[in-house]
Amino acid sequence: MSTALPSGIHGLSNIRRLPRLGKIRLGEKRKNAQGKEYPAELEYFRFDPESLKRYPAIVELYGEEPKELDVFCPVEDPAILFPQRYKLYGKTHGLKCTGNGLEATQFLCAKCGEMDCRCKNAARVDSPAPQCPCDRLERNICRPVASLMVILPKIQLGGVWQIDTGSLNSIIDVNSAIALPDPSNPNDPGGYVRALTNGRVSWIPLKLRRVPRKTHGGGVASTHYTLQLTCEVPMETILAIREGAPPTQYLIEAPRDQGDDLPALLEGAVETEAEPVKPGHEQVDPQPEPEADPPITAEQVERLKALRKDKALTAQDWTEHLGTYGVTSGADLTEAQAVQLIAWLEKSAPNTTPKDPAPVTPAFDRDAALREIKTYADKAKDKVWTDFHSACDSLGIEPTDPGKTSEGHDAGDSVIDKLLSMVRDLKDKAKQEKEEA
Repeated sequence: MSTALPSGIHGLSNIRRLPRLGKIRLGEKRKNAQGKEYPAELEYFRFDPESLKRYPAIVELYGEEPKELDVFCPVEDPAILFPQRYKLYGKTHGLKCTGNGLEATQFLCAKCGEMDCRCKNAARVDSPAPQCPCDRLERNICRPVASLMVILPKIQLGGVWQIDTGSLNSIIDVNSAIALPDPSNPNDPGGYVRALTNGRVSWIPLKLRRVPRKTHGGGVASTHYTLQLTCEVPMETILAIREGAPPTQYLIEAPRDQGDDLPALLEGAVETEAEPVKPGHEQVDPQPEPEADPPITAEQVERLKALRKDKALTAQDWTEHLGTYGVTSGADLTEAQAVQLIAWLEKSAPNTTPKDPAPVTPAFDRDAALREIKTYADKAKDKVWTDFHSACDSLGIEPTDPGKTSEGHDAGDSVIDKLLSMVRDLKDKAKQEKEEA
């Protein structure tokens, strides 16, 4: 005679998870005078059209350009609520490296062992990175990425919304509200919301705002709209929360790749369902869309014009400076690149020494240069491909498309010319090694 077992599966049936309802964006895509798209920062929260159609109460309650939202934090663990990492994205393979400032993990090709390669349908394997941070952070290729997960209680309690940011000020301000105390620092009280509520942040009424903040990067004043999380409930409510029961804990559904969050890691790869995590050991990697920097500001354009005149830079000097960023016009610089260039020019000595007239050289043939580079790359294998990739990486160029930077922009002629020179050096080196053998 069989004995009836209780219904349910141990380690599975007791897991509770909130789905992701959508993304709330902090910017939009615009086009410059040349018709090229670039990301532009907004001073308000932007919902996708699909979300506005599904939840009309968003516009009814907050308007079409909301600068303030009512939110709940769904969980207590900051690693799930507000995961943060340095992240490096690639055009072909998506997320290539992620780190915390002390150590990092690279995602290498299982076939050739490289982080950047042309191998198709190859698995990616984790490997410790040599250091973190590295020079890619200084070159603004790698960047901090954080994803805030919130509930909009006046819209829908049954799921979370994801907000991605690469703003250092936003990351600091949100951490200042919700962070747990640092166990290595006995004087750290943690986030101020936890200090108010005796350690809690979940399921407490909070306000999330876009707040204007003045910055002065590279000596140029700019205004950005950062995230700020505040608790404005009455003291009676705070006291009730401090004496209340511990909060209910949920898992959060990891953000899905819908084409706008992150390119597929592998072309043609089959996505498998992850094994459920035991309660108390939840981890979520939001894998947000890599945010590009906003374009150069009008103030930065004027500052660069003044510095160019002050330093007596020739047209050739100016072209070389811009070429290090993969552009041929100052108008194509990003805001972060302009900050770096302004800082460098302010420190450099004035170019007061008259120069001899530059010799007349043939006009640079970009198409011919790219054909020679691509012909070499198509024949490159093993160590030769590794050397070619290293050359591209040193110039910030995408190895699988040498006409583009690693961020997908058109590479400047001076950068292409430098890569062509490096390719020819590699050819000469290979020829010499063959003759010596």
